[in-house]
Amino acid sequence: MSITYSRLLPADISQYRRVRLECLREFPRNFGATYEEQRAVPKMWMETQIEAQTTEAFSVGAFDDQALIGICGIHRDGAHRRRHIATVIQMYVQAQYSGRKIGLGLLQHTIAEAWKIAELEHLVLEVVTSSQNAIHIYGQAGFEQNGFHKDFLKYDKGYEDALLMVLFRGKV
Repeated sequence: MSITYSRLLPADISQYRRVRLECLREFPRNFGATYEEQRAVPKMWMETQIEAQTTEAFSVGAFDDQALIGICGIHRDGAHRRRHIATVIQMYVQAQYSGRKIGLGLLQHTIAEAWKIAELEHLVLEVVTSSQNAIHIYGQAGFEQNGFHKDFLKYDKGYEDALLMVLFRGKV
């Protein structure tokens, strides 16, 4: 097993779609989007961003040889007064690769890509409180809890709360 990390390119879009739909299907309570709604769209929002190859939004992939096994994205707000912030989104590594620190490596590579954008000062993310493994990985990467959002995601039979976390440039 040789794991590599790189920013996703247009040639990776079909693999991205497969992995994104998998994470939504396998962990429906961890993400705001649903498997059904994303499967139905001809082109997902991040697929468009991967094609565009900008610093406004991008995704980094973890690869086992040539197979995409994990994704993590960055999204920047277009508002002038929020240009110093980017949000970490869509973090996922396939279950059979858990326990090998691939998620941490993927997150670290995503952070490194984000810090190439000179005007960024900090990264933020939201993570459901039931996802203790993800919270642990974010903490290992230097993110700190910065808030709490009660009833962050709504489901037919309840809610998921979320932690708001932040990483400041130069912290790690």
